[in-house]
Amino acid sequence: MMAIQFLKEDRDPKSNNMKKYSAVLVLKEFCKKLSIVTFNRIFDQNRNVELIFDALKDHRIHVRQTAADCINACISLINKRDYSNEQKKMYLNVIYGQIQQALYADSDANYQQSALSILSELIQIKSGGGSSQ
Repeated sequence: MMAIQFLKEDRDPKSNNMKKYSAVLVLKEFCKKLSIVTFNRIFDQNRNVELIFDALKDHRIHVRQTAADCINACISLINKRDYSNEQKKMYLNVIYGQIQQALYADSDANYQQSALSILSELIQIKSGGGSSQ
């Protein structure tokens, strides 16, 4: 998937390359329209979900917000799909681990703010409130 390749190529949070924004925008829309294929690519053994979290460090708010929307779309998919509780927990723990890393191991305020917006989505799922999208 070319969008994932774009994210692999541009991991610099200070970059002004439009490929990163294009990549998270495409992934977000694919999560909505081609959910199974995209979800499987994001959560494969290569841990591509980490690439989306890297986009949360970008200095441009539209890139960060779109990356957060992409992760939130994945959370919604996890909640809606017919997974066992163990599978759901596994996927959500991957996301939660990335949020913890953003909040406790990184001093970038933009990254932390984006991670908090994703944490909000996780809390809504946990409380039974469903997706906010």
